[in-house]
Amino acid sequence: MGDLTGEGPAGPTIGIVCGLASERRCAERALGDARARAIIHVSGASTAQAARAATELVEAGVSALVSFGLAGALDPDLSVADVIIARRVASTRGTFGPEDGSIVWGSDIMVASPQGKADLHASSGAAIVDMESHAVALAAETAELPLIVIRAVSDDAKQHLMGDLATAIDPAGQPRIGQILRGLARHPGRLPVLLRLARDTNRALAALEEAAKGEFDGLFRSLDTT
Repeated sequence: MGDLTGEGPAGPTIGIVCGLASERRCAERALGDARARAIIHVSGASTAQAARAATELVEAGVSALVSFGLAGALDPDLSVADVIIARRVASTRGTFGPEDGSIVWGSDIMVASPQGKADLHASSGAAIVDMESHAVALAAETAELPLIVIRAVSDDAKQHLMGDLATAIDPAGQPRIGQILRGLARHPGRLPVLLRLARDTNRALAALEEAAKGEFDGLFRSLDTT
């Protein structure tokens, strides 16, 4: 999980929470030479695990928290591979962060249907949704730490996701290949949806990595001057 110290060899460290192992690898590449200044925790598709991960990072003494990875679009104007940088997170538990900028909605469950995405966008005004950011935001606010959300759209507002997709991710953020294959055997019509999701996920991760390089650099510069 990384060094459990709040001060890295070159200054303050940041704590990063992501849901998937592929997102962790993306963050590591984006950090580059600054990898030693970050502690990355993977929470799987679980808000509860994200909350525990964020708490552990705070206890390790990090100087800022980052919610990092993929997200579903709620705003119909967003496309796959669009990147949202935000500091405001809303959920049923409240709103965290400044009043301006994009809103990220944190949900304990996957928002899978186009109608569900549309309803949530209309009621919240949020641009994207994920399952970790609200847990990370609560930990950041409680510890009075800076928070940044760096997320790339992997499914647009019109795309329907399979409702059991979240259970196909294990606690380490790895896909449960056996479960996916068994699901395909029962529902072979899912194959085009899975292929599209894989293609869109790869596009989103590439965009996320590129955007995160500059965001991480800026965050470290900010921490080094405070």
